[in-house]
Amino acid sequence: MQVFEITSNSTTVIRNQFAQSGIVNYIRLTNAHTSGSVTIDLFLEDSSGNTYVVAKTEIPFNATLLLDEHLSFSTGEFSLKLTTTSGTYGANNGLTVIVG
Repeated sequence: MQVFEITSNSTTVIRNQFAQSGIVNYIRLTNAHTSGSVTIDLFLEDSSGNTYVVAKTEIPFNATLLLDEHLSFSTGEFSLKLTTTSGTYGANNGLTVIVG
């Protein structure tokens, strides 16, 4: 299991190409903010920079998005990345991403 605490608009590498297993059973994204939503883009990226969207959505404040179906992929071909935008962040109210 991996845990990522995201507290700014950024791109986070969830699984590196060639470096980690592409077996992903679930991804749980929790927006801990008390009043602001966050927009996420979860995507696969190949070595040429081509991207393939897995999920693109807005997560409301105090809500969780669970992705738990058909998430595994080949790390020989892709990296799994998450970009956050339109978020309101602060101490203890960012986006928590748990990958299992």
